[in-house]
Amino acid sequence: MFKKVTERANHYFKQLSFRTKLTISIIVILLAFGITLSFLIGKFASRSMLEEKQAKAVSLSVMLASRAIEPILSYDFLSLKNLTDETFRLNKDISYAFILNRDLEVLVHTFNEGFPLGLIEANTTKYKEPYKIQLIYTGTELIYDIATPILISDRSIGTIRLGISHKEAEIVVDRLRWTIYFIIALGIATGALSAAWLSKTVTQRIKTLHNAAREVIKGNLDAHANQEALPHCWQIKECTNRDCPAFKDEIRKCWYLAGTKCPECREGIIWDKFDRCQQCNVYKKNAGDEIQELADFFDIMVFTLKDRIDTLSKTEEDLQQQKELLRMILDVIPDYVSLQDLSMRYIAVNKSFCALLGKKEEDILYKTDSDIMPPEQSNKNTSDNQLVIKTATKISGEFQMSYNDSIRWFHIVRMPVINTRGEMTGILCSSRDITEIREIHDRLAKAQHMESIGQLAAGVAHEINTPLGIILGHTQLMLEDFPKGTEPHDNLLTIEKYTRVCKKIVSDLLHFSRHTESIKKILSINELIEQVISVIEHTYSINRIAIRKSFSKNLPPIYGDTDKLEQVFMNLFRNAFDAIGSDGTIWVSTGLDKTHNMVVATIADSGCGINPKNRDRIFNPFFSTKSVGKGTGLGLSVTLGIINDHKGSIEFESPPTTVFPWMDKKDMPEKGTMFIIKLPSDTENPQKEVRDGKDSSSR
Repeated sequence: MFKKVTERANHYFKQLSFRTKLTISIIVILLAFGITLSFLIGKFASRSMLEEKQAKAVSLSVMLASRAIEPILSYDFLSLKNLTDETFRLNKDISYAFILNRDLEVLVHTFNEGFPLGLIEANTTKYKEPYKIQLIYTGTELIYDIATPILISDRSIGTIRLGISHKEAEIVVDRLRWTIYFIIALGIATGALSAAWLSKTVTQRIKTLHNAAREVIKGNLDAHANQEALPHCWQIKECTNRDCPAFKDEIRKCWYLAGTKCPECREGIIWDKFDRCQQCNVYKKNAGDEIQELADFFDIMVFTLKDRIDTLSKTEEDLQQQKELLRMILDVIPDYVSLQDLSMRYIAVNKSFCALLGKKEEDILYKTDSDIMPPEQSNKNTSDNQLVIKTATKISGEFQMSYNDSIRWFHIVRMPVINTRGEMTGILCSSRDITEIREIHDRLAKAQHMESIGQLAAGVAHEINTPLGIILGHTQLMLEDFPKGTEPHDNLLTIEKYTRVCKKIVSDLLHFSRHTESIKKILSINELIEQVISVIEHTYSINRIAIRKSFSKNLPPIYGDTDKLEQVFMNLFRNAFDAIGSDGTIWVSTGLDKTHNMVVATIADSGCGINPKNRDRIFNPFFSTKSVGKGTGLGLSVTLGIINDHKGSIEFESPPTTVFPWMDKKDMPEKGTMFIIKLPSDTENPQKEVRDGKDSSSR
């Protein structure tokens, strides 16, 4: 029942106007406060009044006790009687007074109709007790009885007894309480009238703010909540500075604007300058209460909202243009780009992707791979997408696909799309046709393989050619020692014959290896490396391997064979490429070691580095950490031979630790490998070609 009454009361209270609610609430608060205050004050006043009367009676009793000592000792009962009557007569609060000796015999009293013997033992003091107050009932009324001992050197010779009427005290307290009630009631009435006036004033201003908000909801962003005609800063200060944002601004107050031009204003945002603005005369004249401040903020909010809407409209136009531009860029990109949501439905594709599948964009959007691709390819794509979603990492790889009645190779990258909250929202896929590049790589691999075989053949041929010449020479000499037709002579002829066969095989190997003489000339190492980079840069970029260059200028020239030194740097770049795989960086730098007059070139990569157990073997012929068919192990061996032929040196660090003066620390990877090539420089020699270390004129 109580719950229903409470709910109904709350319902009716909610339907009341704010003005009525405010008035009722203030009156209720005042009433509650007044009742509580009157109760507490009455209680406190009553207690204080009684305590004051008791304290006064105690004081009189103590004084009377001190004055009664001499009459008691001299048995002057007349003086004692006069003293008691005088005290009783001069203090209207006292109902009675009497004096007892130490044997509790009444010496004098103020009772007119006989002394009530029951009072004698109604209140007695203990030893060394200064006084004692006891509430007793006399048969007609309640009395506060005060007993005070009469002492001489801590020895009691009698007792002073005074009585205070409880009824008389209550009458005084009641008068005081009703006075308090009247004052509080007057205060409540005054507060109620003030509350009614205040609620009317507040609700009128709130209604103005409400009407302005309603206009804003309707779309009228020119509505204002603060309609008071207050003077503006430019009017008060007679300012004519048109560059000031507050000049002629009828809506916003100058202390709510940043960048105002007054000398007193502080630079910065609103709250940085607000403290100083509070000391300004303009603020003191125009600032109001919290409701006016709220109205000012409302006007600023509407003004800012209008400005933001205009800005958003402009931004929307710009975004639309950028969207069209982005769409155009995606459509002209030859790569096949698509975006799928976490349900693996296509939500964006470019024209190249549509052309690859031979479908229209509307036939692809919001469909899955199983709807638009063959089962085998669809299953592969779904598996890769699930891996991206599960690991939230990028994956890449190569795959074959039948396209226009031919088998094509594609390099594909799948990466998660992460929003600003760190949540994955989709999968971006970009693929590129690398069929031609793969064919070029295959041809290069075959060429490198053949080159390695040629280098091997050349090495073997050079090593075998000399002993074969010695064997042939000694055989021919020995033929002269034996007559023809003899068995030794025939055996030697057989040896000579097959030795010549071996020399023919060696000659064929040398011809197969295409071994040529070194042609050395003045070279610029920077131009040499630039030429190598120009050949490989595009291929490396396909695998997102960046080549960062840091070449020192004005380096002295070196003497060397262009083709062979290009082969050196090509081998080192190729090793860096293989160590990285994809998504990495190769740093190349050049500089001058002035101490040893050597031109230094460094090639560092962010790859996997060199296993410590293989560091002593990487320059050995036929040693390779690559899988079968990926390398012959002759690259670094040939490189070492070419560098040695040029009177230079080659070293490596894994991971890199040395930072040369011309290098920046950012050119040093945290992991990987760095090769350091040093070649002698000699600027004093004339610019002439050198073949195999000899002057070409001597050939």
